Amino acid sequence: MGTIHRLSPALAARIAAGEVIERPASIVRELIDNSIDAGASSISVYITLGGLGSVTVRDNGSGISAEDLDELCESHATSKITTAEDLYSIKTMGFRGEALFSMAACANLKIESNSNAIDVTNGVKSAIYPSSVSEGTKITVSDLFSSLPARLAFLSGPSTETTMARRVLLEKAVAFPSVEFKFYSDGKLKLQLPPETLFERVCRSLETDSNFIKADAVELSYDAPRFSLKGVGGGQSSYRSDRSRIKIYVNKRPVEEYSMVQAVIYGYSELLPGGAFPYFDLFIEADPELVDFNVHPAKRECKLRARAEIHHAVTEMIREGLVRKIPTVGRTEQIAIEEAPSMFPEPKPAESTPSWLRRTREASAGSSSSSRFAYAPPSTRMSEQAAVAEFVKPVEKEGADDDIPTLAEEPPKYIGQALNLFLVAEKDDYVYFIDQHAACERILYDKIRAGKEIQPLIIPISFEVSGDVQKFLEDYSWIYRDFGIDLCTTGLNTWEITTIPAVCKNAEKQLIEVIQTTAGDLDELEKRLFASIACHASIKDGDTVSFDEGKRITEAVFRMAEPCCPHGRTFLVKISKEELKKDVGRIV
Repeated sequence: MGTIHRLSPALAARIAAGEVIERPASIVRELIDNSIDAGASSISVYITLGGLGSVTVRDNGSGISAEDLDELCESHATSKITTAEDLYSIKTMGFRGEALFSMAACANLKIESNSNAIDVTNGVKSAIYPSSVSEGTKITVSDLFSSLPARLAFLSGPSTETTMARRVLLEKAVAFPSVEFKFYSDGKLKLQLPPETLFERVCRSLETDSNFIKADAVELSYDAPRFSLKGVGGGQSSYRSDRSRIKIYVNKRPVEEYSMVQAVIYGYSELLPGGAFPYFDLFIEADPELVDFNVHPAKRECKLRARAEIHHAVTEMIREGLVRKIPTVGRTEQIAIEEAPSMFPEPKPAESTPSWLRRTREASAGSSSSSRFAYAPPSTRMSEQAAVAEFVKPVEKEGADDDIPTLAEEPPKYIGQALNLFLVAEKDDYVYFIDQHAACERILYDKIRAGKEIQPLIIPISFEVSGDVQKFLEDYSWIYRDFGIDLCTTGLNTWEITTIPAVCKNAEKQLIEVIQTTAGDLDELEKRLFASIACHASIKDGDTVSFDEGKRITEAVFRMAEPCCPHGRTFLVKISKEELKKDVGRIV
């Protein structure tokens, strides 16, 4: 006798239900989606015992006809799609027809709409009977997992389940700021969100977080032919030690999209200190043909067919929309760079073409890619200190160094080194403290980007890459060559590195790690690559810096349009003469 047999319909339904309904919060998520699709302008959620008793969602949407009531809670019964082609033009929150069917398989339902009601108990539907609910729809789900006690054992207590349900409501509400939301727990109103703007809704969702400063928040936008972006996030003063408050919405659905989280982090990288992550809600509205949500039972994931383009747009939107501020010691407020023109002269106008593409075009016009660089090895290996000294030579006249704008006024008075960590300078009644390591990182970073000496490797270094990186390298390995890094493939997902910038001796592992983990934004590739190199070759905290070397570094810093290291950390702070006088009691 064979061992394979068919599961009963009831058991199969309960197994399938576990993919969609994990806990009471899942019910809240699915029922809110249905209310939104019904055009509701007001949605109220009621839970008892954290949803273990019941979950009720009431809306003022279009409602359900008596004819459709009898079709509910059947497998894949939906009004959202009809044909396979409809999957590529989905504009509703729900479309599979799985939610109510899954709930009916693991709980009891009462559905009321347009003065009619129906009960579903253990998957069996009652006859339609009269109801007092004449407008919109009211759905009550009770006795969740009563027929699946093993699932009940994995749920948390009422308090935790309540918190999770509230969190889901808030997450949904953020993407629909024009809709009023109310949340009741055990008969008490716990949350009310009136109709408001997207900016206000996002800020309201963060009002209990003491690290978020609304006055510092910004609203950004970006438009492209097939997608648009909106973002609401914190500024320089609002950040966390983890990335948990970076939220991504695609066509108003909250999704787990790591590449877009990375795009947000890259956008903030020149604003926040190392190890800090922003508060940011990103809203991507894309042509439905560019998005596939049919990859996850709870629709928490999606496939984006324009991921690289959107990734780049997100990063640029944030970088262009945020303004760095210079911290001032002894004061609570911060001064924007453009408010201190005497310290930072206007930088040269930025070229519209990215540096990597500009150099490539110039090289391609005059020679083949294989002869862009002279590969003669340096006669001696530069020490780290010598490399810094070479890279921070003083500018003698206008145009002497294309990488550092010529100083438009008198340089600061360099005082010396403090604590083997800070370079100290004086200018215009301010004392400035410069983090020597971060400053050298930035100077080296700017120099390396200019594409200086190239060092061939006597023995090429072989390494493996994942499939997406393999595809990226097949299309874009020439970009690395423009930076002085020659790559060639030696087999399936296997590559070799044969040349590196001369200053990158002993940093080969860092370079390879960047190559192995980059498969998207081309501009971000340049930043990650050379930030890693510059960090390795810079003067470290605790190193002794000679007076002349410190003076050269300080003058180079004052030529920068924005004093931040390649990782985005501001390395310059100042204290005024007036503040110092107050601190020592000379003035009040």
